[in-house]
Amino acid sequence: QDVRGDVPPGLGRADLDTVHAYHCCDEALIELALATTTPFDSGPPSATRFYWLFNVDGNPATGVLVAGIPGIETGVELTIFWPGNGQPTSQVQYRNYVMGTGHSLPPPSIVNEFRVDVHPPDSPEPRVVVMANYAELGFVAPVVPLTVVAQDVSGGGQFVDRADGEFQIQYEESQPQMTINPTMGQVGQPISFHGSGFAPNHQMRLLLDAQLVLDGIFTQLDGSINGSFIIPNSPAAAPRNVAFVTLVEVNGRSAFSVLNLALTPCIAGDVNRDGVVNGADASPLVTTLLSPQSDPAIICAADVNGDGTINGLDIQEFVARLP
Repeated sequence: QDVRGDVPPGLGRADLDTVHAYHCCDEALIELALATTTPFDSGPPSATRFYWLFNVDGNPATGVLVAGIPGIETGVELTIFWPGNGQPTSQVQYRNYVMGTGHSLPPPSIVNEFRVDVHPPDSPEPRVVVMANYAELGFVAPVVPLTVVAQDVSGGGQFVDRADGEFQIQYEESQPQMTINPTMGQVGQPISFHGSGFAPNHQMRLLLDAQLVLDGIFTQLDGSINGSFIIPNSPAAAPRNVAFVTLVEVNGRSAFSVLNLALTPCIAGDVNRDGVVNGADASPLVTTLLSPQSDPAIICAADVNGDGTINGLDIQEFVARLP
């Protein structure tokens, strides 16, 4: 992910946000994708070229210089023509820069979509997916440097943004893995987790989105780790009903799973959440009325009349519900 935001004003369509390359299971095609920060259907007409550039042997002394990047042997070039409104048009080409050859590829998939890891969601960002022949790219090294470059074709050809990464040939085998059970829950519910592929006897942390949930836990001799946690109050994640559970080593390696957050059920008036509405709920109801609360379950229970606001009308309804 490129978080620099260094693209000149007016070139938002070339401002790279995320890039990735994905290939699986001896399939013939590799998926190359990128997202930019500005929707494609905004701004004046223009043209942008995106380069996926691979240093296939991992040696910067071989290959050629492409878009200011040394050691490049193969890549894919995508040129998108923005009409200013309506659907853009595009051209995609595989390139062997050493041989000076290339050929056309099928058109990309281009959609505007909201990111699930942003809350609250802002404007949709464009996501572009190109499919290329995996074998034709000719990867040799187990870890292949990948650079994605954006070029403002219509504005003089200057290179305006880049994102650097790597393509790992055996990524799944070399990366830690994590599973959770169940994969859906609500505030206060226990979730078990299992991790593998980490360093043995290593200190770990577990996070729910950016919230630290467990600290000072350790992997076993085989690099695995097992445990459980209670879903904490997480109002920031609740509106989108999804959160990322992440196991992180102290040296930075991580694995994650996606936890679907069910809407928090409540009993109107059961502010202390003991399962019944009685006099014991009166004091926490008054506290909630006087002091803003962040726990969605408490807010739900304190809104006794269900009008979306906690005020004196809820006290009247609460008194009416007392046995």
